[in-house]
Amino acid sequence: DRVLAQHHHDELLLWAGLMLAAAVAGLLFRFAGNTLTSWLSGRVVADLQGRLHIQLSRLRMTYHGRREAGELVGRVMNDSMELLHFLKDGFPYLLVNVLSFLTIATILLTLNPTLALIVFIPVPLLMLGGAWFWGKLIPLRHKRGHRIGRLHSLLGESIRGIKVVKALTQEDRRSKEFDQINEQLFRTTIVTDRVFSSFFEFLALVMACGSVAVWYLGPKSIIASGGHDPSLGDLMAFVAYIAMFYGPLQWFTAVLNWMSSAFAGAERIFNLLDQVPEPDLAPDSPEAKAALPSVTGAIEFRGVHFSYERGKEVLKGIDLAMKPGEMLGLVGKSGAGKSTIINLLCRFYEPDLGEILLDGRPLATLPLARYRRHVGIVMQDPFLFRGSILDNIRYGKPSATFAEVVEAAKAAHCHDFVLEKEDGYDTLVGDGGVELSGGERQRLSIARAIVHDPPILILDEATSAVDSETEKAIQEAIARLVKGRTTIAIAHRLATLRNADHLLVIDDGRVIERGTHDELMAKEDGHFARLVRLQTEINKLKVEQIVSIA
Repeated sequence: DRVLAQHHHDELLLWAGLMLAAAVAGLLFRFAGNTLTSWLSGRVVADLQGRLHIQLSRLRMTYHGRREAGELVGRVMNDSMELLHFLKDGFPYLLVNVLSFLTIATILLTLNPTLALIVFIPVPLLMLGGAWFWGKLIPLRHKRGHRIGRLHSLLGESIRGIKVVKALTQEDRRSKEFDQINEQLFRTTIVTDRVFSSFFEFLALVMACGSVAVWYLGPKSIIASGGHDPSLGDLMAFVAYIAMFYGPLQWFTAVLNWMSSAFAGAERIFNLLDQVPEPDLAPDSPEAKAALPSVTGAIEFRGVHFSYERGKEVLKGIDLAMKPGEMLGLVGKSGAGKSTIINLLCRFYEPDLGEILLDGRPLATLPLARYRRHVGIVMQDPFLFRGSILDNIRYGKPSATFAEVVEAAKAAHCHDFVLEKEDGYDTLVGDGGVELSGGERQRLSIARAIVHDPPILILDEATSAVDSETEKAIQEAIARLVKGRTTIAIAHRLATLRNADHLLVIDDGRVIERGTHDELMAKEDGHFARLVRLQTEINKLKVEQIVSIA
C-alpha cells in the first residue's frame, strides 16, 4: 500500500536490501544451527549406543536366552538411528515451525482478528486428528521394528550357518522364510504409510477450507467497508500470511512421522535400559568395587535345584563337594544336566533352590566380575572373535606377553599349525573363527584358557572336535594344566576321565552314582560301567568296519 499505491518508489531499494540481508542472515543461522544440531544429535546417539552395548553385556543370560540376536541388534542400531533422525531433522523443524506458527498467528490477529479466528478454526481439528493418528502410528512402528529385528536375525543366522544351508541344499527354504518375513515388513510399512498419507490429506482438506473461507469473507469485508478496513493490501498480506501460517502445520505431518518412529524406538531402547543387570555389574555398585578374597578352589553344591522354564526342573537337588585342586568328571546322557551345573558355577544363572559355595562362602555373595576372572572355561563349541590368533589366545588376559602366548599354544598343540599360516599369530580368523577347522578352534580355546591361568578350570567336551592323535597330545597338555587347579570336566569319551579324582553320573537332573573311575567300573551293573562297555563296543565296531572296508 505504501510503496506502490502511494508511489514511494525510492523505498524499493531499501526494502530489497533488507530482504536480502534477512535471507543471508537466515542462511548463516541455518548453517550454524544445522552444524550444531548434527553434532549434538550424533553425540547423544553415539553415547546412547555405547550405553546400550554395555547394558547388553551386563544383562543376565535369562534375558539373552529369550530374545533373538537380530532384535537386540535392531534396538542398538535401528532404533537409535530413528532417534538420531528425529533429533537431527525432526526436532529442529518442530522448534522452528512452532515459533513460526506462534509468530504468524500473532501477525494475523494484528491484521484482522475476525479473519484470523476463521483461520484458527481448523487448528483444534488438526490437533484432535493428530492425536488419533498418533495412536494408530505407534503400534505400527512397534510392529515394524519387531519385524526388522526378525529379518536381521534370520539374515544373520543364514550367514553364520551358510555351510549347513549349502550342505543340505536349503537355500530355497531359507529364501522363502526371508521373503515371508520381508513381505510382512512390506505390508506393515504400506499400512503405516497409508495412515500417514491419510492424515496428510486430512490436513490439506482442513487447511483448504480455512483458505476458502478467507477468500470468500475477505472480499466481502472490503466491499462492505469501501476498501478501507480491510484494504486490498491488508487482504493480500493476510492471504500471504495464511500460507505461512499453514506451512508449519504441513511440516507437522512430517514431524509427526519422525516423532512416531523416534518414540517407538525410544520406548524399545528404554525398555532395554530399564532391564535389571547382573547383580554386581551395575555401575558403581558396592559389589563391583569389593575385593574378592583369595580363591583356593573348594566348591560345594548343596541341594541345588534349577529350571530354565517354570515347572520343568533341570537339576533336582544336586549335592557335590570338591577340595582345592581336585578334578571332578561329570557323566551322563545329553540333557541330563551336566552343562547346567557348569552354567550355575559360572553364575550365568542362579539356582532356584539350594546354594553353591566357594571356599565356604556363598557364591551369590561374591563380586561377580572378580569371581569370573578366577574361572577358565573351554566350551564344547568354542567361539573366536574377529581379530588375530594372537588377540584371541590372550583374550582373557590382554596383558599376556607374546612369549606366554607361544608357550600356551605349544602346550595346547596349536603352535605348529599357527606357524603354517601365512601371517602366523597375526592371522585374522574371521567372525566366529569360520576360517579355522573345529579342531583348530578347540585347541586355540585351550590355549586361551592356559594363558588365562585360572585357579578354577571348566572343560566342557574340550577334546570333542579333535582326532585321536591330537586328542592324546591335548590330554597330555590338559594333564599339566589341571595340576593344582580345581577342575570340572565333561567328556564324551569316558576314558578321558580316568584320572579324575571323582566322577558324578547325572541322570534326569539327579546324581545317581558317584566315586572314582575304578570304583564305578567295579559295579558291573552300574550305570557308568554300562556306558563304558557300550562306548567300547561302539569303538570296536567302528574299527572292524574300517578294517573290512580296507
